[in-house]
Amino acid sequence: MKTTTDFTEVYDLALSYFEDDKFTSAEPLLNQLIIKGCKKPHVFFMLGAIYHEGGSFSKAIRCYKRCLQIDASFTDASVGLSVLLNDLGRYEEGQAVFNNAKTFYNTQSRKNQRLANEKLSQKHQETGDLYFKYERYKEALDEFLKSERLSSHRHPELILTISDCYIKLKNLQRGLSTLRGFIKHSPKAVSVRMQLAKLHWVNGQKQMALQEWKHVLSIQPDHPVAKRYVDDFNFIQLEGQI
Repeated sequence: MKTTTDFTEVYDLALSYFEDDKFTSAEPLLNQLIIKGCKKPHVFFMLGAIYHEGGSFSKAIRCYKRCLQIDASFTDASVGLSVLLNDLGRYEEGQAVFNNAKTFYNTQSRKNQRLANEKLSQKHQETGDLYFKYERYKEALDEFLKSERLSSHRHPELILTISDCYIKLKNLQRGLSTLRGFIKHSPKAVSVRMQLAKLHWVNGQKQMALQEWKHVLSIQPDHPVAKRYVDDFNFIQLEGQI
């Protein structure tokens, strides 16, 4: 039975032969690896390239395709397969391979960009938290806004903190509009609605606060705080009429 070390030695030797264009020496070693269950995409690519060079086009196509099944991002295999299909007059298939490779590359690039943005967003939020801790609300707000712009997710906690920064900076209307804007796109965000109700109440907009508490109860009927505020509000209104 072959050990991992044996596989590595055979692979390294095959790779060395391939890079030196010693294809007749590399081919049996690559086939040996495949027979033994090796699934390295580069093994199938090298064998495909050898078959391509030697005119065994059907075998080359199978190897290129197997390489791409294992690793769809293997650009050299996509190029080799696309070129071979075009050479054989199978233009639509060749174009399809090229298009798939291009789509995969673009998708991966967007994915990598999103991951980078999320990491940067997190760092801006951490910096904002530090500024907020030391009551430097303007700097904190700048960092939180950068964090929001970079993230592809809508975080209620971040929006609440941004709104809180505006309140600390004596800008109640911006605090309110920040919450309203979030609710417009995420109407079931209970925590944001509760904060909006609180700000409405502080601003003397008691009926608007009541509407928000009722919205919360329509989403979460057992919300204890919203229920108490609605009950208390109704009691005060009734008491005023007696």
